[in-house]
Amino acid sequence: MLRLPGALILVLVWLSPLRAETPPIATPEVRDSALRAIFPGLEIAATTRHRDDSGRDQWMGQPDAFGRETVYLVNGPAANEEERCASEDMLKKRFSSTREVRFQVFAWPGVPQDALAVVQYSFIDSVPAGACWSIGLLAHLTRQGAGWEVAERRLLPGHRHSRISGARMVDVTGDAVDDLVVEPDAGGAGTWGTWMLVYDLKQRTLRPILNIPSRMEEATDNYFSEFLDLYGSRGKAGKAVCFRLTVWVKDGKIYPAPRVSFHCVPAGTGVDETEMETLDARLRPIQP
Repeated sequence: MLRLPGALILVLVWLSPLRAETPPIATPEVRDSALRAIFPGLEIAATTRHRDDSGRDQWMGQPDAFGRETVYLVNGPAANEEERCASEDMLKKRFSSTREVRFQVFAWPGVPQDALAVVQYSFIDSVPAGACWSIGLLAHLTRQGAGWEVAERRLLPGHRHSRISGARMVDVTGDAVDDLVVEPDAGGAGTWGTWMLVYDLKQRTLRPILNIPSRMEEATDNYFSEFLDLYGSRGKAGKAVCFRLTVWVKDGKIYPAPRVSFHCVPAGTGVDETEMETLDARLRPIQP
C-alpha cells in the first residue's frame, strides 16, 4: 500500500476542492408556499421590482444578499411586538400595514420535509425607531400537508438594521452537513457593520455556534472585514471557526496597504442565549 508523507497529505487536503454551497430554492411554488406560512392569513402579492441596497465606501463593500430577489408586498396588521415597532410612523403617530419583503428559501440538510427561510422586510411609509428600522428573520419550515408551517422563528439582531449582507448554506464545521451563515447589518452614530452568525442545523433546530463582527466601519477609527476561511474551519472539526482578517484602519491609523492575517475563534464565541431569547420574545403574537 502506498504511504504518503504527512506534509504531502496536508498539501493535498489544502488543494482539494471545497464542497459547493447549496443554492437557494428557486421554484416559485415553494417560495410562495413558504411566504404564506411565514405570514399566515395575510394578503401577498409579488411585484416586478427588485431592490438593491448595497453600497461601497473607500475600502470595503456593503453588499445586499437579496439585491436580485423579487420584492413582495404583504398586507396586514402587525402580528408581534417587533412588527408593531417597525410599522410605526413616529412623526405622524400612525402605523403601516404594508410590508416590503425579500427572502430566500433553502433546503434543510438531511431533512427532505424541512426548509429554512431567510427573510428581510420593512414597512412602507413607516418612520420607526432605530431599534426596528427593518426586520431580519429566520424561519424553520416543515411540511404540513401540501404546504408548510413554521416550526421555529429567530429574530436577527441589529440596531438600525437595514439589509442582510450574506446568506449561505455551506459546510463550516467539516462534517459534510450544511450550516447556515447569515450576516445582518447594524449601525449607530458614525458606525456601520455586519455580524456573522453561524447556525448548526444537525439537530433539526437553529443552534447558534458563532456571532462576531464580520465588517466594521467606525467613523475614521477602525475599518476591517472578516472573510470565512472554510479550509481552516473544516480542519477544526467544529471546535473553532477560522477567518481571513483584512484591516485598513486601526485605532485611527490608516495602513498604506491593507494588513491581512488569518485567525480562528472558538465555537460559541459571541453566542448569548439570553439575548437571543429576548429577541425571539418580540416575535410572540400580540395579545388582543
